[in-house]
Amino acid sequence: MLDALLANPWLIAALWSAMYIFDYASTLWLAHAYQTTISRYSIYEGGVELNPVFEKEIARRQSISPKFIAALILYDLVILLSGLINFFAVEVVAGATLLTWIFIDLRHLRNYFYVGFLRAKPESLQGQLRYSYWLLQRLISAEALGFALMYGFFALLTGRVFFLMGAITCAALALRQYRLANRKLPVPGGNS
Repeated sequence: MLDALLANPWLIAALWSAMYIFDYASTLWLAHAYQTTISRYSIYEGGVELNPVFEKEIARRQSISPKFIAALILYDLVILLSGLINFFAVEVVAGATLLTWIFIDLRHLRNYFYVGFLRAKPESLQGQLRYSYWLLQRLISAEALGFALMYGFFALLTGRVFFLMGAITCAALALRQYRLANRKLPVPGGNS
């Protein structure tokens, strides 16, 4: 089944595009849910978007982002061009993109359930937690590392580069988020 997917870069590009659009749309939804529901229970230092590339767009709840569209087109081109190189290149790119966004989109699914549960039974959570940017980034780092280990295990079991690339990209994401934890946040309303 994996070989059938890898034989069609157009399908990989379509799948990844859907996952990437779901990521951005879900983050916009979470920004709204944060204001209407989550902030009663949790305060997130720095807001809900933990990728500095899109912080401002999400804070403004910008539905259409030129950076997002540019990244969507660029990634799709890389996926499609990998098909012109060879099957191995497609497997490398597909593993790196699809498996990383599985991790990202599963976090969004968890958020949908979390907010839904809170809305259905608001009294199920008492008090309010204040999460530092440092802790939020370190938690994402730990989750990404868990996915890297799982994908690495699958790579060992199957011998597939697809899973190896998922392991590498999730490990790189874990390292990035770990380092971002020490980032100095922009001052609200300031120039950054």
